[in-house]
Amino acid sequence: MKNLHLQKKTLWLLGGLFAAGFLTGILGVNLWGKEDISQAGILSTYYISQYKYLQIDSGALFFFLLFRRVKWLVLLWALGYTAVGLPAALIYGAWMGLSAGIVMTVAVMKMGLSGLLFCLGAMLPQNLIYLPVILIFLYFVCQKGREKYQRGKLVTGLQWDNDYTAAAGICLLLFVLGILTESYVNPWVLRQLLNIF
Repeated sequence: MKNLHLQKKTLWLLGGLFAAGFLTGILGVNLWGKEDISQAGILSTYYISQYKYLQIDSGALFFFLLFRRVKWLVLLWALGYTAVGLPAALIYGAWMGLSAGIVMTVAVMKMGLSGLLFCLGAMLPQNLIYLPVILIFLYFVCQKGREKYQRGKLVTGLQWDNDYTAAAGICLLLFVLGILTESYVNPWVLRQLLNIF
């Protein structure tokens, strides 16, 4: 029963840190970033209009995203074998929220409702896969890192854990499915949405 309570607490903590990061991103842009936003060329009406005519090489996009995203998951998995895994997973969850908050706020400030719709379109359908998979993955990293922390072992005594590695492997495969969706399905979704603008 205590273990189930700890599991729920970890998931709530990860979700809370994501939400706190998201709100921090929104507040940070509103309080300190207004001047920088007006000068930024990305997420502008011109940028969106050019996206309509962009020909995307889905295969190249897949490999680009695969390298850019998976390396961080592999690093977090490795850190999970140390006590550093616990804070690293928590920081990663907060960073994801912060990034989402900043991007969505910039889009709304520059383009209004159209910017919000563009951001939502850019996040679908891959985030329906990414978000639960990353939450579960970070949960496993937290649990593994907590074990090391409670044993008082920062790095020493590394021992291969088949269950942890199998769970991370399943999450990684599902994450690759998200990357496939982002590479091949999301460009079509965005084009349909941009036809409305």
